[in-house]
Amino acid sequence: MYLCGKFSLTIYLVNFMNKLLLPLLLFISTLSFAQAGHSARKYALCEHFTQASCGPCADKNPAFQDFYDANADKIHHIAYHTSWPGVDPMNAANSTEVQTRVDTYNVLGVPDIWVNGTVEAQPDGIDGAVVDQTTASGSPVRLYVTETTVGDQRTATIRVKVLMPYQQAATKFMQPLLNAT
Repeated sequence: MYLCGKFSLTIYLVNFMNKLLLPLLLFISTLSFAQAGHSARKYALCEHFTQASCGPCADKNPAFQDFYDANADKIHHIAYHTSWPGVDPMNAANSTEVQTRVDTYNVLGVPDIWVNGTVEAQPDGIDGAVVDQTTASGSPVRLYVTETTVGDQRTATIRVKVLMPYQQAATKFMQPLLNAT
């Protein structure tokens, strides 16, 4: 599937984690403002599977947090709190969406991180080389995002400018978006 030309998209954020919006936001989070040349800056998206009562998570997650803090200008991070191995009250807020992501990546244990849907790592095993590898090519699209809030309704308007022909990759984090269109 190829993207070309310009188009605008308005999304009404009534239910933030609905089935189309989450994959779209995941896709958007890997793209950003333009750099010099024919591509836009690309961020590494770290989808982080963790759990509040998980001992190994408590041991390994601080290393990832330190790495993230030092590289926040290169990384977007989403934490998914699973319902296992113990009880995690943060899972209750969006358990269905978390389970969908767990199933997408076939996550069998926590902690676990997927970078841009292609690189699996432990939280204490991610380094600059992984981030550089997944973002080196840049993005073929530039996004312009504006957001307004009126009462309890939030509207995000996303304008997409295609900078060059783009073959959409069928990475795991993109598959729900490709299936929804």
